[in-house]
Amino acid sequence: MSQLSLETFTRATLPSQPVPVLVGSRLAADRLSGHKKSQVSLGSPNIGRSNSWNAEPSITPVSERRSFDATPSFTSAPIAHDAKNKKRFYRITLAAIFFCFFLLGLNDGSIGPLLPVYQTYYKVNFLRVSMIFITNCLGCLTSAVLNVFLAPRIAFSRILMLATVFQIIAYSLITSAPKPFAIMCIGFFVNGMGMSLLNSQGNAILSMLNNPTAMGFAHAFYGTGALIAPLISTQFVELPRWSLYYTILLGTSVLDLISFTLVFKGEGVEEVLEKMGVRTHEEAEHLKLQRVHARDENADIDEVAETTPRRDSGSFGAVLKQIHVHTLAAFVFIYVGTEVTIGGWIVTFMINERGGGPSSGYVSSGFFGGLALGRIVLLHVNRWLGERLAVFVYIAAGIVLEITIWFVPSLIGNAVAVSLVGLLLGPFYPIVMSQTGRIINRNILSASIGWIAGFGQSGSAILPFLTGGLANRYGIIALQPLIVAMMASMAALWFMVPTVVKKND
Repeated sequence: MSQLSLETFTRATLPSQPVPVLVGSRLAADRLSGHKKSQVSLGSPNIGRSNSWNAEPSITPVSERRSFDATPSFTSAPIAHDAKNKKRFYRITLAAIFFCFFLLGLNDGSIGPLLPVYQTYYKVNFLRVSMIFITNCLGCLTSAVLNVFLAPRIAFSRILMLATVFQIIAYSLITSAPKPFAIMCIGFFVNGMGMSLLNSQGNAILSMLNNPTAMGFAHAFYGTGALIAPLISTQFVELPRWSLYYTILLGTSVLDLISFTLVFKGEGVEEVLEKMGVRTHEEAEHLKLQRVHARDENADIDEVAETTPRRDSGSFGAVLKQIHVHTLAAFVFIYVGTEVTIGGWIVTFMINERGGGPSSGYVSSGFFGGLALGRIVLLHVNRWLGERLAVFVYIAAGIVLEITIWFVPSLIGNAVAVSLVGLLLGPFYPIVMSQTGRIINRNILSASIGWIAGFGQSGSAILPFLTGGLANRYGIIALQPLIVAMMASMAALWFMVPTVVKKND
């Protein structure tokens, strides 16, 4: 770097009085961009254009230069307009994702009140009715593997649209209350495929925003949907066509498809993030490295170029090599299984063990209401305690409450305790997804979250099915000791999650 270029660059980085600065040197620009073939020429009227290297060096006051990643305009109006558009698109994107999670909650929250109806309508026992969880699980696992292959090849928004098509097919089938029971199970299989893809893609883009509040609100919308679902589905329990409840989910899925089509327009995740004006963790670190190298007069251009994030294939093998992915997937497996087991079987427990009537369906609503509330009201507690410690505290308190439900035969007391358990479990999923965004390389983040969410979602089938098997043999009283054991397992798995934030390349 020439003496003039070095002096010019040094002055440009200091908060001094405006002075004329000569910029436009190719070597200086290369150092700033981190690439040998960068197309950005700072201080040139052709900023951001491919032919900017041919422009004559220009004199630009330091006060007019905003940052290293210069904006292709010297007036504030276009900059403000662009920022306004990005902010607007950011909000619209979050609204579309939040509505998607609301649908997921409507689906999961309806199982508890409708489970006894399935048994009566199809004349099946605890074990056989639990097959809807198993087929749903198979659908989730199928989509988890499918997502790993789709994520690097198909645009993020197109995967979302495919998922909603699966949902529309599933709800169209379930709404007809088909017989025999096996056809109903096929509907839950297709439903599981759609749910898993929506869950994984939604969490993937949220984890890239570096915004724990957005993640918390998204899952609060899930909890809100799960809160409303029992209130609505309980009204259908005593109707001859109880399955008409699923027409609500069918209509919601159609709205989901329309919103994804209009908002994202078939674009990939990189395009969506760019339109949102989002800088991810990795991009921020990359920019920091570029600036450090650019300030070093002896830094070699090739060394700066090497700081460019290495693109990973995003293959299934690359995901499987990440040990932390499997730890988090196992945690989510137990967590989701616990959540759906409580929401799905607590109504049966209240009816059989605590003498509750059909209105016991509202206990499930209380659980999911606590779940939604916990994802909002405990955000400050999570920050105060630290997310890692908070999870341990919530698990310990949850175990105490479950033991209370187990041994204290009070309908009202148990209902309150169930709601508090939901409150404590609420923050877990957003915390896990935020943690995943911190420790997993962005290049395989979407595929990794797809695997975590898909494998974890299978817990919503296997553990409730296990509960059904135990209930078939020992009675539904087996629910509480099983939940206590699952919570203890979550604590052990969370202990294995790394405490140091690092990226795995």
